Amino acid sequence: MPIEADIPALPPGKTAATVVADFLRYLFKCTETYIQEKEPNGESLWSSLQNQIDFILTHPNGWEGAQQSLMREAAVMAGLIPDTDEGHSQLSFVTEGEASLHFAVRNGFPKSDMKPGEGVLVLDAGGGTIDTTTYAKRADGWYEEIATPQCHFHGSIFVTLAAQKYMKELLSESRFLDDLDHIVNCFDRTTKLRFSKPEEMQFIKFGKSKDNDEACNIRYGQLKLAGKEVASFFEPAVHCILEAIAEQQKQCKLPYIHVVLVGGFSASDYLFQQLTKHLEPKGCQVLRPDSYVYATSAS
Repeated sequence: MPIEADIPALPPGKTAATVVADFLRYLFKCTETYIQEKEPNGESLWSSLQNQIDFILTHPNGWEGAQQSLMREAAVMAGLIPDTDEGHSQLSFVTEGEASLHFAVRNGFPKSDMKPGEGVLVLDAGGGTIDTTTYAKRADGWYEEIATPQCHFHGSIFVTLAAQKYMKELLSESRFLDDLDHIVNCFDRTTKLRFSKPEEMQFIKFGKSKDNDEACNIRYGQLKLAGKEVASFFEPAVHCILEAIAEQQKQCKLPYIHVVLVGGFSASDYLFQQLTKHLEPKGCQVLRPDSYVYATSAS
C-alpha cells in the first residue's frame, strides 16, 4: 500500500488549494496585524505597502508548473495577489532545497571550510516531506546544483501515523481506545520530540492517576512503550533518508564533506543520531545549523 494512503482525507468541501489559501490568508492577516500594532505609524506604513508586496513561496523539490499553478490559485483565493498578469508577476517560487541552502549558509554552515569542488547535501526534513538537494562549491564561492533534487513522503507526520497504527491495535480491547486521538496527540507533542535512546522505556502521559490498564501497559495515566518499538516508528524515515543520500551521491560522484540537516523533523535527536551513526564513518559530517528548526518558515 502506498504511503500516501495513510494521509488523512481533507474535510468535506475542501481541496488542497483551498487549504493552502486558508493558511496563506491567516499568515497574511497575522503579518498585517503585527506591522499595524508593533511598528511606529504601523497603520499608515501598512497602507503604503500592502499593494506593493512581492511574495516568494517555497515548495517541495520536484514540483513544477502544475503544482505551482495550484499554489498561485491559492494565493489569489487568499487575497495575496489579484488574478491578473500584473498580480501573477508579484508571486515567485523557489524549491525548499534552494531556500534551505540560503538559510544554512546564513545560519552557521561552515562555508569557509569547504573547498571548490567539494559537495554539500542539504536535507530538509519537514512535517510531510524529506527533500534532498546536492550542491558543489564553485571557485567563485557560489554553489551549483549537481544532482536531481528529490522529494519523499517520509516527514515526521508519518512517525506519528505509525505510532497511531500501533496504538490502535494495542488498545483495540481497552476502554482507552476512545482516547486514541488524545494519546497520539500527546505522543506527537512530547514523547516523539524527546525520544533519543531505544534502550530506554518511553512513556506517554495522557490521563490521570486513576487511569490504569495493566494489559496495555497503562499505569497512573501513562502508556509505557519499549524504546525499540518507538524506534521502529522512525525506521522508515531513517531508511528513506539514507537511501536518498546514497542516490544523490551516486548521481554526482562527489564525496560529501557536509550533510546539512534543517527543517522541523531535524529537531529529533534520534534522527540526528541515526544519520550521524551511518554517515560519519563514510566521511560525511552531519550538521544542524543554528535555528535549524525554523528553516522552513525563515525561508
